[in-house]
Amino acid sequence: MSKLILAEDTLVKIADGTDKEISNIRTCDSIMSSDGQSITVADIIKGKVNKICIMTTKNNRKLRFAEDSAIESEGFSVYENNGLSIDEIMTTSGVEKISEITKEEYKGNVYSLRLNEDVFIIANEFVVK
Repeated sequence: MSKLILAEDTLVKIADGTDKEISNIRTCDSIMSSDGQSITVADIIKGKVNKICIMTTKNNRKLRFAEDSAIESEGFSVYENNGLSIDEIMTTSGVEKISEITKEEYKGNVYSLRLNEDVFIIANEFVVK
C-alpha cells in the first residue's frame, strides 16, 4: 500500500463531489475514489515535517507532499525514495507532464488517509494513492 502523505491544505474530493481540505476530513467521512465510488476513511494519521515537496505539472497544477511519500498514479509509481520515477501523472483532465519537483521549508501538518479499500483518490485534481 502507498504511503501518500499530503500537506494540510490539499483538497480531497469527498463523496458528494465537492472538495475538502484534508485537515478537515475525519474518520468515518466518505471520500470519492477516482472511479466515483464512495470510500470510508478508516483512520487519519497526522504528523509534522520540516520540508515539503511540491510537484508542479506543465499545466501548473501543484501537489504538496512529504519527502518520504510514495505516490502512485494509474498503476505507475510516480515518486518514491525521494525521487521522481516517471515524468507524468494522471489528473482529472488526463495525463500531464511533471515539470518540476521542488522542496521548501514547511511548518504545517501533513496527513495520510487510511481507507477501507485500496483505491486511487483525487487530491488537488491529481489521481493518486
